[in-house]
Order: sequence, then structure tokens, then C-alpha cells
Amino acid sequence: MSRLKANLLLLLTAVIWGSTFTVTKFVTDVFSPYFIIAIRFTLATLALLGPALARRNQWKTGYWSAGLWMGITLCVGYLLQTVGLSMDTVPGKSAFLTAIYCILVPFLYWIFFKTKPQANHLVAAGIFVVGIGFISLSGSGFGLTAGDGVILLGGVACAMNIVVTAHFSKGRDSLLITTIQLGVVAVAAWCLVFLTKGIPAAATPFAIGGTIYLGLIATALCLLMQTVGIKYTSPTLAAILLSLESVFGVVFSVLFYHENLTPRMCIGFVLVFGAVLLAQYTPAKSRVSQKKESESLASE
Repeated sequence: MSRLKANLLLLLTAVIWGSTFTVTKFVTDVFSPYFIIAIRFTLATLALLGPALARRNQWKTGYWSAGLWMGITLCVGYLLQTVGLSMDTVPGKSAFLTAIYCILVPFLYWIFFKTKPQANHLVAAGIFVVGIGFISLSGSGFGLTAGDGVILLGGVACAMNIVVTAHFSKGRDSLLITTIQLGVVAVAAWCLVFLTKGIPAAATPFAIGGTIYLGLIATALCLLMQTVGIKYTSPTLAAILLSLESVFGVVFSVLFYHENLTPRMCIGFVLVFGAVLLAQYTPAKSRVSQKKESESLASE
């Protein structure tokens, strides 16, 4: 797969994920965060299980350990995000706070794999922080609620998942490893549901439909696209593209949750877009290296 196609997959993933903040916010009015995650990832696992079993002859021991690590980090990230959305925060703001993983990925990759971030990534990260700051401004000061704090922690876990996925997906079948990852999250979430007695007493058509959408489209399809996309592009660029879910998250929140769009938020949008453009710039020397890497991945 070419780098362009991989990046387009990641962009489509960002659009769909942007919608999930508003959908999840509405669904948490009916279902508990643990139950939402359990149903969401069970549906996603079942959706991919059939095709995955057809490739069972390729399953190896390394797939299980890789899927376990990917699943653990993904589970923590989604649980914190869903819990935060059930608290005192709004979808659009949460979407931008979650995008902190864009800032953390190159630094985590540096820590674990000794790959230093480029200068433009550092500058872009700084601009991105300022953009998030404008989005988070409330009244005369910088307002972060308890729910916002939980969302930020979820962003940290998402950054870890990006790095872990980038490391373990290379050389492995994307469908198989994604299915294992989803299954790990589903099992963990169901354990939390029964431990907290989180089975809902009632349900609404929108809550049911929203949870199905989260499971089949926003999870099964999107995580598969994410795994494939990350495999054929750089982790830092993948994080930047996926961070655009914050922009789409605000769009959906304004349209359907009636979140107010203030001038300060618009300034934040401009700064974030500037950071995205800057982060996608690659010096000539690095472009040559990345081209060789893409050719190597495409041949796998």
C-alpha cells in the first residue's frame, strides 16, 4: 500500500471518530461507560472474527502477546475517554483534549525506540498545545473540569496505543492482530461491567443504535483502517492525521450537541491546522529515508 492511501485511511478514520464524541455523550445518558465499551468491542470483535478465523493458519504466538499489549493500552484509553464524556465536559472540547496524544507520540517513540522527533514536530507540538489552550479557555481563565482531566489521561493512553501499534503491527497481518486487540478490550470491559454491576435496567432506541454504530463502524472498521494506515506511514504523521478527529469532533458537537463556537475556539482551530501542516512537512533527507521505508513495508 502506498503512503498516500495509508494517510487517506487515517483521515477517514479521524472523520468517523470525530462523530463518536457526540454519539458517546448521548449514549452515556442511558448506559454506563463500562457497558458501552463492553458492547462496542464485543460487536467489533464478532464483526472481524469470521474473516480472522479464515486466516487462523497464520496465527502465531507473537500475535497473542502483541495483541495483548495493544488491547491493554486501547482499553485504558477508551475507558478513560468514555468515563470523561459521562462527566462534566462537552464533546467538542473533549475531542481537542484527547488530541494530546499527537504531542506525546514522537516523544514516547523517542523514549522507547531511540528515534528523535524532528525540529518541525517539536514546534508543531508547541503550537498544538497553544491551540488546545484556546479551546480550553473558559470565562476569564483556563477552565479544566474533572471530566476534562480524565479525558487528558485517556489521551496519554491513546498515545501509548499508537506507539505500541506502530511497533507490533509491522510484519504481521493487520486483520488478525486487530481482532485479538479488540477481543482483549471486550473481555476486560465485561469484567468491569460485572464487577460494578453495570448491566442497564432499560435502553432507548438511540442508545442501542448509537452503541451498534460505535461497535461496528467506529471500532471494527476504524481500528482496522488505523492498523493498516499506521503500518504504511510514520507514527508521528499517523498521530497528526488521527488528531484531526478533534476538529471533526467539534463540527459534530456544534451541529448535534449545540455546543457554542466562540471566537477563541476559532483561533484554536487555526493554530491546530497550522500545527498539522507544519508537522506534515518532511525535510528532503528524511523524505528519502521514509521512501525507502515505505517501499520496504509495501513489499511485505
